[in-house]
Amino acid sequence: MIIRLASLLFAVVLVSVGLFEQSLALVALSSAVVMLALLGVCGDEQPERGQPWRLLLDRTSWTVPAPSSTALTAAAMALGFCLLSIGLASPTTLSILSALCWLLAIAAVVALGPLLDGISVADIRNALRAAASRDHRPEIGTVLVMTLVAFALRVYHLDTVPLMMHGDEGIVGRMGLKILNGQLAPLLAVDAEWPQAYLYTYMVALSMWLFGTDVFGLRLLGVFFGALGVPVVYAIGRVGWGAPAGALAAWLYVVSHLQNHYSRLGTFVIESVPLITLTLFLLALAHERGRPRDGAEVAVVAPTETNRRGIWTLLLLAGLTCGFAQYFYYGSRVIPVIAAPLLLMLWQARRINVWQAAAFGFGFIVIFAPLGAHFLEFPARFSGRLSEVSVFQDSYARQILGDGATLPGALPALLAEQVRRSLNLFIRAGDQGGFYSGNTPNFDVVTAALVWLGLGAALSRPRRYHEASVLLWFSLGLLFSSVLTLGAISGQRILIMTPAAFLFGGVLLARVWELLRVWPVGRVEWLAVPAGTTVALWLLAANVTTYFYEYNSRGELAEQAEVAREIAHDAGVYHVYFLTSPAFDPNHDAIRFIARGVPATNLKAAADFTPPPSDGQGIKLIVLDNHTADFRAIAAQLPAGEERRVNAGNGRLMFTVYTVPPAR
Repeated sequence: MIIRLASLLFAVVLVSVGLFEQSLALVALSSAVVMLALLGVCGDEQPERGQPWRLLLDRTSWTVPAPSSTALTAAAMALGFCLLSIGLASPTTLSILSALCWLLAIAAVVALGPLLDGISVADIRNALRAAASRDHRPEIGTVLVMTLVAFALRVYHLDTVPLMMHGDEGIVGRMGLKILNGQLAPLLAVDAEWPQAYLYTYMVALSMWLFGTDVFGLRLLGVFFGALGVPVVYAIGRVGWGAPAGALAAWLYVVSHLQNHYSRLGTFVIESVPLITLTLFLLALAHERGRPRDGAEVAVVAPTETNRRGIWTLLLLAGLTCGFAQYFYYGSRVIPVIAAPLLLMLWQARRINVWQAAAFGFGFIVIFAPLGAHFLEFPARFSGRLSEVSVFQDSYARQILGDGATLPGALPALLAEQVRRSLNLFIRAGDQGGFYSGNTPNFDVVTAALVWLGLGAALSRPRRYHEASVLLWFSLGLLFSSVLTLGAISGQRILIMTPAAFLFGGVLLARVWELLRVWPVGRVEWLAVPAGTTVALWLLAANVTTYFYEYNSRGELAEQAEVAREIAHDAGVYHVYFLTSPAFDPNHDAIRFIARGVPATNLKAAADFTPPPSDGQGIKLIVLDNHTADFRAIAAQLPAGEERRVNAGNGRLMFTVYTVPPAR
């Protein structure tokens, strides 16, 4: 016992030094020490004897269940409406009917689960009442408070935090405006030029219709999705390791400035995060609900053994969630890759049978089929930019390893460097993907330490389903989202697997508590609340300071958005001229969204300037620092103007505005 505790303390020292020195070797060593220290701590929990894999070839494993006629009708309706949605999708004039059939197919799948499980409406009502009972209200209240905190952190000054507006946000906003202006597109298709499903565009349009056709209305959709991730992260942590573990993981998600930032962007990235978490939560719940009954046969799970436990419902809902996620960010395509081995693990552990695993696929196909059919018709829209961001390019290998590097010979060295870069994103590296800041570490020091120490805790018990699922989530997510993509430096690409990293913190808490249970900890249990509260408040303060005070005050990449706000404020009062090339010009998508309808002339040099006609409007000249000489030459022609410097919060010059007032 003393050796274990001493090893854990040594691991804390190692990870602290490793984070300070930004040493991947030291933080990895700390994970290894924790793994060794916690081996056998839960030795009383024996792994259950699973089915041999050869039974997949046994006829008894494929015994077809005998569902009710009502369930068969629901399945047929789901399949029929799904096929109708595909058939009606191609003619744009019938796209509304296609979308309606799609929704009816989804509703049929939702109804199918309880029918297969033999669950009545009364059963569902009683289960909801039990979940909302007085015994559970403190827990529900705690999760609700965390969700509200997450929403508040993400909605505060949403229109100007972040100060920047990425060009992708401008494109998304302008596409949403087209829909609001009556230029409708097929709901279940993908735009030919911008690789996103129109379903997301319609959701953005709805948000702007409800909350305003400005930056706030554009960004609010991501805020809702980001905040909805909190209860799901808590739930998966609670199912796997208990309420304290779920609470810690959820709080790390709540305060994370990385999650906060991407929830505030009007792009289709954050939506995939709660959806992958919900998918894996439903599978985790199936693992718990599908425990074999006493006396059940070890070799084969009977098709009816898990009836009335909700297994069919959980698997169908998981498939639907996984399929729905495909309508958002490219990273969602890793979800079925992660789910596939987990389904095999559930079968092998006798928690589900083959047909229940197939139910996951059925739910996925029904909701994804219209989009899948569209991809079959237009394959380039499926691949999108995947070929452009893949590491399997000779030019990229030469960029990383030197001029003599060629593939496939350089592949091992290239992948090793990609792994190093990807793991550094969880040490003190920043997001250099162009959507955030490379000057801000992705995680605060406490969160990073919990991730690395928790990784060791998970590795100490990898055969247990919940640890295996979070390890698969982390490793496969990191592989496909970062290791195999250019640079391995992008925060938006690792976003989909960061909840797994936060869950590592919950795993660590649960395992260390298991270790301490054999000690007389009753005398110090009172320390749990004040210590936990102190850490929680420090995490909140650290991330708020990092994001709202340090990052936002630097105004990184914010020149375009601030220029747009500048010229939109006085729209119609001035003739606007830009001296901002090559950084940007009036056609930048953020400018076209924020300052839409405001005409502006792009100048590459002073010689391009021609005084506007005398129509009573003034002149507003926007100048970047690299055009100082051109600015002075133009200002000499307009002596009545006033020069004003626009600075970021930290005093950095962003641009200069030269204004000649309108004629009176």
